[in-house]
Amino acid sequence: MDLPGTSSAIVTTLSSEWVQFASDTVSTLIGVMAGFAVSIYLNRKQLQYESRKDRETVIHLGISNLKKVVYACASNLENLLNMKYQMIGDLKSDCDKLRMAINEFRPPQEIVDIAEPLRTFLGFPRLGVMKFPDYDKFSEFISDIPMMLSIIHKAEFTLEDLNNRIASRNSLIDKHSLKNMDGLNAHAVYYFHQMILSESDNIAQYVDDAIFFCDLLSEQLISYMKYKFPNHKNIRFSPSEHLKEIMPPKDYVKTYRDQFIDFSTMPKKPKMFTLSDAFSKQAL
Repeated sequence: MDLPGTSSAIVTTLSSEWVQFASDTVSTLIGVMAGFAVSIYLNRKQLQYESRKDRETVIHLGISNLKKVVYACASNLENLLNMKYQMIGDLKSDCDKLRMAINEFRPPQEIVDIAEPLRTFLGFPRLGVMKFPDYDKFSEFISDIPMMLSIIHKAEFTLEDLNNRIASRNSLIDKHSLKNMDGLNAHAVYYFHQMILSESDNIAQYVDDAIFFCDLLSEQLISYMKYKFPNHKNIRFSPSEHLKEIMPPKDYVKTYRDQFIDFSTMPKKPKMFTLSDAFSKQAL
């Protein structure tokens, strides 16, 4: 019996099996690790894609709300300019007639007689106002346009205060009807009409303030969106020639005009195509 030869054969067989086992184990480990790595890579890409889509959704919602701001500006500008064209000129003229009589301390009855036929002293229509979206609905763009919130706040304030002044003036006229002035003493007559003149001056000023801020806000947002999102169209109110003539000057409130950012003069950064872009396009 050849024991050494048999032992050698057994050893050779065992060695071959161990080598095969080791080879199979290593191959399996490599396959598992490769599969795990690919799974992690694909999962990471999927997360990046979903994050990008979420970001795009937020951006699109923000753009939609910026458009609503521009549309609100257009609607409010149209109403403001029509009010100024149809009413403010007459209001100032009527106030000048009455103010001259008060400054000259004319008799109370004469002041009443002057005021009674004046058209704007029969009340004043409130302005129809389109509200702006809440600030948090376009917060993504505030860092690009730091002045935006300030202008929106001023536009909202002037529009609200304009209607408050109109309501206050109408209340004075309703409460102290010109037909019942005979029972008031001279001091009451002067006081009543001075209050109306004061509110009238406020109305005229707030109309110009609101026109300026709505126009500046609209101009700023359109400049920004043309630069950042050129594929999105905007609606902007274009006044006719007779309304352009009564627009307040561009630097009506210079401190705000100086903060205007003209995005049309800024160079556009070229967009680089990345593997993430390719993955997103394929996933779509």
